[in-house]
Amino acid sequence: MDKISNQKKKEVSKLKRYDDCSFCGGKVLPQRVKVDYWWKGDLTIIENVPAGVCQQCGEEYYDGPIAEEMEHLVKSKEVIRTISIPVKEYKEAVFS
Repeated sequence: MDKISNQKKKEVSKLKRYDDCSFCGGKVLPQRVKVDYWWKGDLTIIENVPAGVCQQCGEEYYDGPIAEEMEHLVKSKEVIRTISIPVKEYKEAVFS
């Protein structure tokens, strides 16, 4: 149990500190998120991405190396699983 708690302490101490949200001024805390990443018309879902997340509005912030790694993951052929996503179209005119 000590080994796990020590590992968690090390992970927490490595967490990046973020400035307040540039959109709403809310507090931004480090979290792991799921990212829907569109590239060349294809959707890839990347799980467990380290990000800063505004606790007020939900805006997500990624460091440069994290964004680069997401791009690398999307371009790679490695896939852990595939899911089916239904697509629907809203047909009613919104503007008159």
